[in-house]
Amino acid sequence: MALDFAIHNVGEYYSSHYLDTTFSKDAQKFTSSWKEAGAAASPRQLQKLAQRYFKAKAQAIEEFDWNQRRNAGVEIQGWHSYLLQAIGYSDLEAMDLPVESGDVYVPILGLLQRFGQPWLVVCESVFCIPDGSLPDGAASEDSLEGKPLSEQLVDSNHKLVQGDWGRAIGEIFKTEEAPRWVMILAGSRILLIDRKTYANGRWLAFDLDEAFGRNEKATFEQIATFLSRETLAPDSESVELLHDTLGEQSHKLAHGVTENLQVAVREAIELLANEWVSDRRRRSLGMINLRLEEALPDGSTTVTAEQLRHEALTFVYRLIFCFYAEAHGAELGVLPINDDAYRLGYSLEALRDLELVPLSEQSGEGTYFQTHLNRLFTLVHEGFHPLHQKDNPGQLQLLLAQQQRTFELPPLTATLFDPKATPLLSRAQLSNRCLQKVIRLLSLSYDEKTKTTGRVNYADLGINQLGAVYEGLLSYKGMFAEQDFLQVKRAQDEFSKSKTQTWFVPKERLEEFKKDEVERLNDGKPRIYAKGSFILHLSGLDREQSASYYTPEVLTKCLVEETLRPLLQDYTPEDADKILQLTVCEPAMGSGAFLNEAANQLAQKYLELKQR
Repeated sequence: MALDFAIHNVGEYYSSHYLDTTFSKDAQKFTSSWKEAGAAASPRQLQKLAQRYFKAKAQAIEEFDWNQRRNAGVEIQGWHSYLLQAIGYSDLEAMDLPVESGDVYVPILGLLQRFGQPWLVVCESVFCIPDGSLPDGAASEDSLEGKPLSEQLVDSNHKLVQGDWGRAIGEIFKTEEAPRWVMILAGSRILLIDRKTYANGRWLAFDLDEAFGRNEKATFEQIATFLSRETLAPDSESVELLHDTLGEQSHKLAHGVTENLQVAVREAIELLANEWVSDRRRRSLGMINLRLEEALPDGSTTVTAEQLRHEALTFVYRLIFCFYAEAHGAELGVLPINDDAYRLGYSLEALRDLELVPLSEQSGEGTYFQTHLNRLFTLVHEGFHPLHQKDNPGQLQLLLAQQQRTFELPPLTATLFDPKATPLLSRAQLSNRCLQKVIRLLSLSYDEKTKTTGRVNYADLGINQLGAVYEGLLSYKGMFAEQDFLQVKRAQDEFSKSKTQTWFVPKERLEEFKKDEVERLNDGKPRIYAKGSFILHLSGLDREQSASYYTPEVLTKCLVEETLRPLLQDYTPEDADKILQLTVCEPAMGSGAFLNEAANQLAQKYLELKQR
């Protein structure tokens, strides 16, 4: 069963593919007792609140002022209490939670602990009116934009935290003993926010108006699965936690995606390289020998398959970088994915929305995708500061009205996005048909267990998973087919596996091989690699000779921890800033696994000392 429409997986808190395929099965063992409980079970208790909800909603609609809406009527005043009681939180005690070193307070409805530490904080925002019930032209109401009110404080002498609930939750998560979860009640919706993912804009949101409007049993079962006391904050500390199980399973799916992504990256490289070959043929230009005016940056006019492979790999990793940076937008602050001007006009996500749109013959030959990507890559490389264009006349110009708020983008001064890194592809005309396939390959993943296709959740893929994808490419080399080739393997192996050894043989030798040993198209016919086409092939011997192997994450963490321990063991809180002056060297850097782990562990140590 797919995720219900009343539940929003904001920022892909869990892998969308996981929620649509195996979530229900994994959750069953936590909710099996509800069938025996009958009408007393949390889902049934929640579903019974429909009439109370619509009465509270009617009172909210009559009071447009947010500050006055909390006291607009008895139904609104009691709504959150009934809601908490239905999902098992009837014993909460309102209190003022100290934040910002104890100088100010956040009013909360209650705090639950596990293992002697804060576990769940429940907060009350304004009763948000659903979009469909707002007056024409009124802006959507965001529960995080509502402000805590002084009247919510238990002790009127306490100083109220400043700002909206979005800031207040951030302050709660900054406390020395921060809770794992914050549940914020906002009338027609509920937010469940995890301390670990709040900074990058990932959480779960529940649309109660949608749920009560349809009033379907399965909807309330799913809502209660995520929010009820017995699954989110059980009394017994020995009980397995649902969200930990879901997170682990979702993460496992992300690791499974890595294998598929390795295959997808190889296919994408072949597509781009062969599109370059096709473009040269369409324009009657030579493939191996360039004209003098087309000379490469080093002055060479000869193209090798390895040069083309390297450029295609660079292009693909530009896309992967953008996928990753946009998925971690708020956390990394590299690409402003939360800004509508960027997201709708320039982001890779905007092209991702077109990955399955059918292309006509004419549109397939167009270059819209390439134009969009060139603009995005230029933005990333050069940066964009609309208020300082006079200081940088060479900067990419975007025609924007002065009064319109727009994004800023710092330049990424690295070779990855430098146009000089891809001189061959930069001059080619890459068709929409090719680039749509490339984005589709990097964006979608097929799950063999469920026989379904879902989006790759780059928010769930860490640096180490992307490093493993890179590792899978170290064994591959590029070559131009000298004649028409077939790809063959051992009968017991699979072409879809990244480490399957294959060979390319002249097509005339087809009869020498068994059916299962030859790569075939969907119609069963042998796949022919035409003379002159680009081929990416496995070269395991080169890898063994160069000792090019990616270090597993568990080993990386252990080695870095053991290296840093004697260095940092005598650091006191007064030495925190010394960590910022350390220099880290990784002589054998491949994709930076050790540097990334060292940065993570040093940052954690710095924060621990600085907070003390």
